[in-house]
Amino acid sequence: LQSIYQSGLPSPTTQPRILGELSSVGETATADPGVWDSTTTLSYQWYRCTTAGACTLLPATGSAYVIQPGDAGHRLKLRVTATNAIASASADSVEWPAAPAVISVAAATLAEDFRPILRFDNSERWRPLNIDTFLSEVHQYGGPESTRHQVCEDRSNPGVGCVDITSWETLRQFGQSWEDQTKEDWPYIDIHGNLNEVDYASPHLDECSAPSGLYDCDSGATYTSIYWHTVGPFAESNYRYFDYWFFYRLNWFDPLFSHEGDWEGMTVAVSASDPDPATFAFAALSAHGRQWHYLRKTLICNTNEIIGGCGPGYSRVNTFIANDTHANYPQPCSAPLGIPICGQTDDSEYGQGPLPEKGYDGSEPWQANTDPAALKPFPATRGWAPGTTDPTWVDWYGLWGAWGSGVESPAAWRVPNLFNDPHLAIAAACTERFTDPNGGPYVQDCDGTEGPNAPRAQAEASIESPCDVWNGPHVVASLCQPAELRDALRTGTIDNPDGARLAGPGLNGRTYGAGTGIDQLVGKPIRPGERLRIVGPVPAGTWLRIVMRAGEKTGVGVFKLPLMQSATIVLLEGGARVIDSRGRAFRPIAAPFSEARDSQD
Repeated sequence: LQSIYQSGLPSPTTQPRILGELSSVGETATADPGVWDSTTTLSYQWYRCTTAGACTLLPATGSAYVIQPGDAGHRLKLRVTATNAIASASADSVEWPAAPAVISVAAATLAEDFRPILRFDNSERWRPLNIDTFLSEVHQYGGPESTRHQVCEDRSNPGVGCVDITSWETLRQFGQSWEDQTKEDWPYIDIHGNLNEVDYASPHLDECSAPSGLYDCDSGATYTSIYWHTVGPFAESNYRYFDYWFFYRLNWFDPLFSHEGDWEGMTVAVSASDPDPATFAFAALSAHGRQWHYLRKTLICNTNEIIGGCGPGYSRVNTFIANDTHANYPQPCSAPLGIPICGQTDDSEYGQGPLPEKGYDGSEPWQANTDPAALKPFPATRGWAPGTTDPTWVDWYGLWGAWGSGVESPAAWRVPNLFNDPHLAIAAACTERFTDPNGGPYVQDCDGTEGPNAPRAQAEASIESPCDVWNGPHVVASLCQPAELRDALRTGTIDNPDGARLAGPGLNGRTYGAGTGIDQLVGKPIRPGERLRIVGPVPAGTWLRIVMRAGEKTGVGVFKLPLMQSATIVLLEGGARVIDSRGRAFRPIAAPFSEARDSQD
C-alpha cells in the first residue's frame, strides 16, 4: 500500500525557480513552479536566506513577491507545494540571486543617497534644466525666429528645414541618416535666443520665482532637474556607477568658448559587493571634455565643509561649478569680478600649466539640492541606430545647440561612454570613450584616431595609463602603480589603502587620499623647499606626478620610478628630484618648467 501511495504523489519534472530581471528592493520576484506530472493545486512559500544558507519563512504566499528592505544582503528561496487527489509534495528552488550576488537596496534609493550637491559660483546665471519642460517652452517674443526652440536638418545649412519643437517627440523627425557624416552635417536643436544672454532667459522665471540675476529657475522640479542612471559592475571594475547629468541652455565664457547647449555631469562609484553601501569609493567630475577621478577622502560631502569629510552619513559629493563654462571641480576657487584667474588642467601631454577659469566659489548652492523630485531617472534608451525612428531624447542622434562646439545626447553612440561604460574611462589613459551602435567598444585613441575597431591596447600604452584620469584639477601630487590600480578596480578594493604611500611634511594644508594603486594629494601646488616622502616598497614602473609652483610659474614633473624601498621628494627652484633610500637621485622625464606658463594659484 505504501508503494502505491507514493506512486500517486505529485512529482516535478522540472524544478521550481525564481524569475526576476533585477534583484533589488522594490522589484518583483516571480515564481516559476516548474512542471508537475499530474493535475495539482499549487501553493507557494517564500524564504529569506542568509549567505550561509540559513532560511527564514516569510509571510508571503503568492506567486509573486515584492522584495522588501529587510531582504537586502540576503537571497530568496521558493518552496512550491503541489496537491492532487492523493496527497501533497514539495520542491524547493535554488537560492536567488545566484551566489555571490545578494539582494541590493533599490537603485533609486541609492541614487538619492549619492546624488551630488551642486554649488554654483556667485556670478553664474544658469541652472540645470528639466528637459521635458525645456523642449516644450514657448517664449514671449519671436522676431525673425519662432517663439519655440527648433530642430533643424543639419548645421552645415543653418536655418534650413527647421521645425518648431513642441515636445521631445518632434526630434523623431530628424536624425535617421548619419553614416559618414561629420558633426556639421548632423541635425541640431536651435535653442531660442540671439547672441546675448538675456535673449536666452527662461520664459518661466516669474512662475518659479527665480532669484534676481538668474536666467533660469533655481527651484521647482518642473523647471530645474538633474538626471541619473546606473551601470555596472563590469569584468574590469567591480563597482556600480551612479551617473548624474546636468543640461544647461548656454555656456557664455567668451566668443571663443561660448556655445548653445551643454551636457555636464559626474559619476559616483560604489562597491558592487555591498548590497547597501553607506559610502562610495571615488567620484568622477566632468570638466572641458574630460572625466577626472578623485578618491573619496579628497572630496567635500553634504554640508560638511571639511575637505576629506566624505564617509558613512556623508555621501553626497559637492561639485563646484564654474562660472559660464559649467565645468565641475572638487574644491572652490574665487575669481573676484569674474576675472579668469582660476585654473583648469591643460589637455597637453603632461598637463603643463593652467588654462583660465572665471571662478567656482560654490557660494550659491542650487536650491533644488534638497528637493528629491528634482532628481529624475533618464528615460529608457531605445538602442537608437540607423533606421530607428523612435528614439527618446536621451539617445537622439543630433546636437543640442545651433552654434559653438555642439554637444550630443547623453546616450548617443558617439558620445564619451560615461553613460554606457564608465569603467573604460578609468581602465585606460584616454578619457574619451565611445560605444558603437552594435554594443561593442568604440575607442578614440590617444593619438586622435577613432573607429569601432581602434586598438584599446594602443590607448593603454600611453605614458601614464591608467593613471592619467586621476591627475585632474587640484591634484598636485599622485603616486600610481598601474597594475595594482587595475587589479583594485577589478576587485572593487580601490578604497582599501595598500602599497606605497605619499607622506608629509609636504602634506601640510592639503588633502590626502590613499587607495590601492593610487594616492592623491589635493590642494595648492607644491612650493620649492617643501618635501614629500614616499613610503615603500615602491614597485618598478610606478608613476609619480608633481605639480610645482615657483615664482609666477606652475609646472608638472613626471617620474617613472624604479624598484625602491622608500624615497624623499625634494622641491627645488629648478624642479623636483626623487632621492631613494640608497642615495640615488632621479630626475623627471618631463621637467616641471620646460614648457610652463605664467599662472595664478
